[in-house]
Amino acid sequence: MTQHTSRRGGAAALLILTAAAAFLTLSNSSSPVRPAVMVAFFCLVPGNALVGFLDLRPPSAALALGLGVSLALSTLCAQVMVWCGVWNPTAGLIVLVLVAAPCLVLQVLISPRQGKFE
Repeated sequence: MTQHTSRRGGAAALLILTAAAAFLTLSNSSSPVRPAVMVAFFCLVPGNALVGFLDLRPPSAALALGLGVSLALSTLCAQVMVWCGVWNPTAGLIVLVLVAAPCLVLQVLISPRQGKFE
């Protein structure tokens, strides 16, 4: 498996995690899986959606940077809600989904070698 195929697969997996987090939140599910999905989403998706556009080697560097950026973006989103006095975790999740999902879709559809859709 090539590095580009692996990155596209990782982006696809993060896109599935994004859809699962959005579904569990919007359906107001009380599933025991929901906390694990939410922690995985907030720790992995927002940052890796943005870092995925960079050509970082080794892949562990991209994952580590993605984790840090994810935690920073999640914290920033929560902090803005607190500052504005509009604490709404569902809205915060939706904002992060709306930022991350298009980035992940582009990573799945665009060939990193040629910069074209496949």
